[in-house]
Amino acid sequence: MYVSSPFFAEELTAFEVWLEFCSNTNEPLRPPEQLPVVLQVLLSQAHRVRALVLLRRFLEQGDWAVNLALSVGERAAIYTPPYTRHYY
Repeated sequence: MYVSSPFFAEELTAFEVWLEFCSNTNEPLRPPEQLPVVLQVLLSQAHRVRALVLLRRFLEQGDWAVNLALSVGERAAIYTPPYTRHYY
């Protein structure tokens, strides 16, 4: 019997907590550790809508957030193992 892992839901919750904390402080924060997972979750239908909502909130933080998301996404694309890439 398949039992789904709570990993992605927990990572999205942690990212949401980071966003709440970020919006309530004026101090510079460390980038969220969950950002790579949030970007990965966009591929999952089960979590896509929640991930998109959270990603939008993150990107609204400013240019630094957009640059960070692009940087993380670029690194993920570069280090994708060849056997997981789709060739058309």
